[in-house]
Amino acid sequence: MAAKSALVLFLISIFMALPALARQVVTDKDRQWARQVIAQEKELAGSFAEDTIGVLYFQNATGDKDLDPLQKGLAIMLISDLSSLEGYQVVERPRLQALLEELKLHASGLVDPQTMVRLRRLLQANWLIGGDFTGSRDLLRIQGRKVDLKHETPEGLKAVEGAMRELFKLEKALLAQIINSLALKVSDQERERLLAVPPIDYRAMWYFFKGVQASDRQDYRQAAQMYERALKMDPKCQSAKLALDELFSLRLVRPVDTRKGFLKTMKGATTLTDTLTPKYPVKRLRRPGAIPVEKKPLPTPSPGSGGSSGSTSPGGGSTYPYGPFTTGP
Repeated sequence: MAAKSALVLFLISIFMALPALARQVVTDKDRQWARQVIAQEKELAGSFAEDTIGVLYFQNATGDKDLDPLQKGLAIMLISDLSSLEGYQVVERPRLQALLEELKLHASGLVDPQTMVRLRRLLQANWLIGGDFTGSRDLLRIQGRKVDLKHETPEGLKAVEGAMRELFKLEKALLAQIINSLALKVSDQERERLLAVPPIDYRAMWYFFKGVQASDRQDYRQAAQMYERALKMDPKCQSAKLALDELFSLRLVRPVDTRKGFLKTMKGATTLTDTLTPKYPVKRLRRPGAIPVEKKPLPTPSPGSGGSSGSTSPGGGSTYPYGPFTTGP
């Protein structure tokens, strides 16, 4: 029994040592891990990994289904920030997703006190963060909750409020509440870095969140489209770049080779020959200079659009002109 507990803790430590934002795809290894943890739940009841933080999805209590991407989005943002703290480990999101799938749990059930306590034990985390959000796009109210090793009942954190366009500001305010409530050891320099609001278009992050949703449904083609759309909206959205790189590295998607379709079209519309016939010489009916050319101004991309032929880097170069996508290697 002790050996099994030690093995699971060892596996947890390995998976949590990986970069939190480098993985968004739930793999078969994640699902195998989840099944093993659930099977050994009784043996793991009295053990936990020190300095380990788990972040659950937030429940959408607004009544607006269009805000569902924020459920995982808030968790992803918090996981990213907390993972950068030295001396602490954060449970990877794909591991959490795999565990929730095995338990058949949805975000609506993650605010239940008994469920939060059980998940903290299964994840072997010292602290578990969750919560919900209410209101509307114009005024969101995010209520965080925590469960720790000493107090196995959820405790509410101070709620944060603001409009959706202030998404990063809201997440940083919630992060500050978590740091203070968990009494995390953070230097002044780390705190300043963590709480700095990034200059990223929140709409780009929204497309990234939708991509993660699609990835969890194993709709990797749509996920890739959402990630590329996020990069078009704002090339500084590194979360989308990493997620798109992951899909390519796992060979879950690949760009469609449009050249094949073009060649097929040309083959059907033209006659291929390697000789020139002198019988019917080409006649120039009009001189090129005599053909009127209507000069039109170049189209100006809308703010944040990033162009139409793939995401662009700050220097103007195209970084992800991959779409359209198809699945498989």
